[in-house]
Amino acid sequence: FIDYLDNTIRQPKDLEGRFAVTVLGAVDELRGDNQDIETFIKKQPLSPTAECYRLIRTGLLLSSAEHPPKTMLVTSMEAQDGKSTTTVNLARTLAQGGNSVLIVDCDLRRPRIHSLLGVDNSVGLSRFLAGNCGPDIVFQVPDEDIFLVPSGPVPPDPAELLGSRKMKELVDQMQ
Repeated sequence: FIDYLDNTIRQPKDLEGRFAVTVLGAVDELRGDNQDIETFIKKQPLSPTAECYRLIRTGLLLSSAEHPPKTMLVTSMEAQDGKSTTTVNLARTLAQGGNSVLIVDCDLRRPRIHSLLGVDNSVGLSRFLAGNCGPDIVFQVPDEDIFLVPSGPVPPDPAELLGSRKMKELVDQMQ
């Protein structure tokens, strides 16, 4: 009876069956003291973890084979769910596959991607949307084929900035 009431998702097929979604891949939790998943793809590109991200990349690109997606959104409801890590690692695997990659860091409350990629955050999306700087907010990530629009300084009204007409225009222009 207890097993019947257990609704724990243990395998990808459980998730697919319950929510009618396709699982593109899974990434195992890294264990050990020197295991930094944010730089793992760059430092160990032939590792099983890197292969997990390449499988997810392939699944995304083949999700509609005739027209692979040009824009992706990585989001979740909770803090520390792995949004930044997933974004950086997918960007790296896409860039390694010869794709042109631009990350727009829209986390205006707890920005982190700029620090993971070694890009200055003093100018970025929040300042552009607030009208405090020009459109020169795209920076190339050092030693990688990735470009980043950092989030910029934390604003007092992030939801209003992200919902603005200027944000829609920026996304349209970046596409």
